Amino acid sequence: MIAFRPFPRATERFERCERLTVAERVIAPILVDLGPGFVSTGSRERSWASATFTGARHYLSLSGSGDDAMARAQALRDAIGAIEFDVKGNVIADIAVTDIVAPADGSVRLAIEALAVEAC
Repeated sequence: MIAFRPFPRATERFERCERLTVAERVIAPILVDLGPGFVSTGSRERSWASATFTGARHYLSLSGSGDDAMARAQALRDAIGAIEFDVKGNVIADIAVTDIVAPADGSVRLAIEALAVEAC
């Protein structure tokens, strides 16, 4: 006999989304923009504060492959400021592709820094 399992309630799906980290919420639209062949390879964060704001600086690593991976990475570098980020409770105050490396294996590695400031 096949066990019946109902679909998760909408609130359960919403709760799973609530658990996404700031880094995951920043990486998701970047990966969509880069397209197939790119993956997140890591992230770390460091607390940040100014006289009036608090937040964190996020360091994101991505890698990709494909015939046009370098072109897509360079296009992202030029357009990353136009991407809209849905980061609950935060505003992405600054974001940039800080490094693009093309190792001999044909892959492309990107380093991205993002400053997330806590929304008041």
